This record gives sequence, structure tokens and C-alpha cells, in this order.
Amino acid sequence: MDDLYLINQVKQTGDSEAFSKLSACHSGVYLKVLDESLPDSFHRQKEDFREEKEFFLCDAVMKYDPNKGMKFSTYLGQTIKWK
Repeated sequence: MDDLYLINQVKQTGDSEAFSKLSACHSGVYLKVLDESLPDSFHRQKEDFREEKEFFLCDAVMKYDPNKGMKFSTYLGQTIKWK
């Protein structure tokens, strides 16, 4: 299934299985961007972001707008960098 289908399922019906699939597919992007964005001296903050991964991922899913022409993985990465 493609990301857009899964995102729409989560937004429209709160489909937890669709969210789990998105999480499984994009957790690597989330963690990679987190590790690259914060220096190791911010260890506690990194741990907080790791612990709240599902929250931040869900927030990105709910705010994602495909009409802006950005892939979800790119949007997620930019969102984490900003936070």
C-alpha cells in the first residue's frame, strides 16, 4: 500500500493498522533525521524524541498535505528537523 492511502485511512477512520504500517515504514527516517539533527551533547533531548516517536509521527500524518507536492518521508524529515 502506498503512503497516501495509509495516511488517508488514519485521517478518515483512525485506522491503527494503517498507522502501524506507516510507523514501521518511516521510523528509520525519523530516527536518522533525529540523530543527524541533534548533536550527541543533547542526549536527553534525543531520548525524549525517541520516546515520543509515535506521537510526532502521528502529528506529522495528521498535518500532512499531499497537495503541497512533497513526499511524506520528506515532510516527516523536515518536521523533525524543525522540532
